[in-house]
Amino acid sequence: MSKEPIILILIPSLTIGGAEKQAVLIAQRIRRHKLGKPIIVGLGRPGLLEAQLLNEGIASKSLNMSFGFHLSSIDLWFRALSVRRELRALNPKLLIPLTFWPNVLSAFSCLGPFSPACMWNQRSIDINLPFSKLEKISCQAVSFYSANSIAAGNFINARHKLKESNSPTILPNLISTQLEDFFSYKSSNVPIRMLMMANFFPGKRQDLLLQGLKSWEETQPEQAIELVFSGKAPGGYFLEIIKAQAFDLNLKSKVRFCRYSSLTEALLEGVDVGLLATDSEGYSNSIMEYMLAGLPVLVSDIPSNREVLGEQTEHQLFGPTAAEFAQALQNLMDKKQNWDEMGKANREEILSRHSITAEEKWIQAIKKCLK
Repeated sequence: MSKEPIILILIPSLTIGGAEKQAVLIAQRIRRHKLGKPIIVGLGRPGLLEAQLLNEGIASKSLNMSFGFHLSSIDLWFRALSVRRELRALNPKLLIPLTFWPNVLSAFSCLGPFSPACMWNQRSIDINLPFSKLEKISCQAVSFYSANSIAAGNFINARHKLKESNSPTILPNLISTQLEDFFSYKSSNVPIRMLMMANFFPGKRQDLLLQGLKSWEETQPEQAIELVFSGKAPGGYFLEIIKAQAFDLNLKSKVRFCRYSSLTEALLEGVDVGLLATDSEGYSNSIMEYMLAGLPVLVSDIPSNREVLGEQTEHQLFGPTAAEFAQALQNLMDKKQNWDEMGKANREEILSRHSITAEEKWIQAIKKCLK
């Protein structure tokens, strides 16, 4: 009897975030379809995800290494070689990375004869990210390109100058069914509670929502809204900027900062609308989860967000300025009596495209890479 192949899923760290949630869902599907033994490998330190994986019986490993262009060229190459050694010691048949550095390092680890297969799994549009020599060399080992949206696929097509025959296969994000119980949940919040679940990073525009809320409030003083921000804040720098802005705009009483471990936890407190303001995005887990929970949403009008919404774009998108957000917010408020119907349509839309089809596409892609 042949030994089951080892499939490594490489992520930034064993914490709980969007890419990390996807890693767990991929590992679960690999086991469900008996494709091999999944091992989730984090580049950084262990985190909360480690306990969850232990409970589910999914193997994991933390490399305790940090990566980024803050490193000198010598240190970057040295750590890349260290990661290559660590990953190859696990004797994998396939590497599935999520996010930029895992993509580069997985591909780098697959260079040379008798190497495992490697996906390049593009999940974001990092226009300002340098195209380093390490990435250029690593690309030569990529055996299968995938992307979680057409927008992300077009980006990596141009970045790596791919031929049509090697264009990325679109593998939409997987979804969990844990939010199904909240579809019939009705919030009785007063004030209306709007939630943005996103990390405090450059490109995430919590500041735009604050500016737009201030503008909207000046024309609608009788309507009460609570704006809730939840997400990781590495270093705390960007979080403090947003907190200071809320204070300066005199919105402190209408804005709350918290750290939900999941949307499920937020829904237990009550959420009326899901928000996402961003300059660029891959295929947003947050929007998918809002829709699965049966919430109306209000999100930045960028190509990848339109892909997530599918046919449900009416009254759920806003332009790139605070004034456009304020206007879109008022348009959505005018449709408040239809929020239940909007939420139901959102849920049906996301389920029709992701409950089965996304899983089938992932399984076929993994099987192709294992041949």
